[in-house]
Amino acid sequence: MQGTQVRLIVCIVLALAALAVNRAVGRLTYDKMEVLPVHTFPQQVGEWKMVRELEQDPQVMKHLPSAVITDRIYEREDGRTVNLTLLSAREYVDFHDPWFCFRGQGFEMSPKKRATLAGQPLDEIIAEKDGYRLRAVYWWKGRAAERPKYAPEQWNRILALKAKLQGRQEAALQVRLLTVDEPDARGLLEDFIAAAKPELKKLEPEEQ
Repeated sequence: MQGTQVRLIVCIVLALAALAVNRAVGRLTYDKMEVLPVHTFPQQVGEWKMVRELEQDPQVMKHLPSAVITDRIYEREDGRTVNLTLLSAREYVDFHDPWFCFRGQGFEMSPKKRATLAGQPLDEIIAEKDGYRLRAVYWWKGRAAERPKYAPEQWNRILALKAKLQGRQEAALQVRLLTVDEPDARGLLEDFIAAAKPELKKLEPEEQ
């Protein structure tokens, strides 16, 4: 009961703070973030080579109007593949948790869990549909990494005001990796992350 009350109080405080933000600067939006050059990510990292560039569904992109996405399939010499998706956007609202995206497409979802692969903290999920079982890992950098469980919109209005007052432009990046969930799937994803890490680091927003 006490925990519920604390969460409610936090939400109320954030809501009041957001109201103050709106009064101070009008309806502050998240359209001032820098779009990162995700298209410059190399077509080969370590033993992994890009074998296909995926086009985005126009119907999906209607819901992500400010997003820029690089979506590729990489293959190792042994024929194993990993799908890499990089997303940057000018608006915070165009960043979505893949767990909900998969569920919205009719997948049966495992509980999301925190994990670390190749030194990278991330969220890990399993999605299953029509006999296909997929393992995905993902993480955020920059503004998108600020993902509070309660009152996220209010919290990010506060962050947007902070950036505005400091006179700086923020940026955000989402990284998602996906592969067929076979016994060595985690090792496969870890191998790709280790190979891609130096290049991903070049894309990450500078810490403020």
